[in-house]
Amino acid sequence: MVDMYVALIIAGRRTIDTTPERYRAAVLVELNALGLDGYGNPLPVEPPAEPPVEAPAE
Repeated sequence: MVDMYVALIIAGRRTIDTTPERYRAAVLVELNALGLDGYGNPLPVEPPAEPPVEAPAE
């Protein structure tokens, strides 16, 4: 059933709000693993942190 709700959310037919309560946590885990939120939208991606710049040795 979890896979079915994940597929429905990806297809835009359902959202996490319309998913039965007993499946919501598992559906969110699967969606997050796919990089999606509970509405089928991509999760925001943070740019990688730049390494600190060391001052040149004098």
